[in-house]
Amino acid sequence: MNIPVIAAMLMATALLSGADSQAPVKLAPCAGHGTTGRHIVSQMEIVEFSVPLFASMKKASDVDYVEYFVRYGPERDKIWLRFMFGIHAGAGSPRDLGNGSIQWATHEWGCNQGVDGKDWSGVSADGRRWRHISIPFGFAAYSGVSPKAAAYFDRILNTMCCGRCPLCK
Repeated sequence: MNIPVIAAMLMATALLSGADSQAPVKLAPCAGHGTTGRHIVSQMEIVEFSVPLFASMKKASDVDYVEYFVRYGPERDKIWLRFMFGIHAGAGSPRDLGNGSIQWATHEWGCNQGVDGKDWSGVSADGRRWRHISIPFGFAAYSGVSPKAAAYFDRILNTMCCGRCPLCK
């Protein structure tokens, strides 16, 4: 067994997966969070997000998933923040993670003990922004949007708090 080769493979896997040395961000519980507006609740009530009442929002679902879309700007521009939850909906990392023209940063987050997911944010040389939050049984994400759209979507994503999750205790 070649220990240096195995160690190098593990290090490369950690770097490619966006792992870093930061401690996980501990999210606040939603109870008493004082947020107003509509709420998007993940599968098993693990996390919740608050969406302003004035935000344009669509919902789509099938037997094994539910999706929410929050729009920025006119509908013709098709700039969306996407939430997807379901047993097969877990997108563990951003689709564009391998794109070398995007500079990525990541941190882990958790509600109770340990880590429940990762939060990636990316920026390209032309200023476009990406963000992807992995959640057990789901994700929330936007891709390649302007800084103004990213700021709007980030205000929603930054409301993420720990839900009731009866099975998580």
